Amino acid sequence: MKKQLFLAFALLFAVAVVGCKKQNEATKPLRTKAIGRWEAVKIETTIGGAAPVTVTYTSSDYYDFKDGEEDILERKLGAAVQSGNYVFLSGNNFNITIDGKTYNCVANTITANQFDFTAKEGTTTLKIYLKR
Repeated sequence: MKKQLFLAFALLFAVAVVGCKKQNEATKPLRTKAIGRWEAVKIETTIGGAAPVTVTYTSSDYYDFKDGEEDILERKLGAAVQSGNYVFLSGNNFNITIDGKTYNCVANTITANQFDFTAKEGTTTLKIYLKR
């Protein structure tokens, strides 16, 4: 009986240890990785299939995904500072609502130091490159 009880507890312990994986960068949710201030590097804008127009930014330009219940996004590009909202969906998909427009976004790359995503609204496509 003691042997069976020991085996049952050993099996339960093994399942608990294996089931409790530590979260690493690859397994963190997109929202967790994106939260915080990112320096805007450049934005490539394509409207209706025309050739893309690229604008590069200075170190004072940023996107700030603020942590909180209201999911506020603050964006500073040049002299303009705008506030909006974001919502992370499943996988690499999220939406940004800013300047009266809602952009459907897909994260292309996100690491501790780089965040690149594509944002679409109507016939406009933005490729946004950010860094920390």
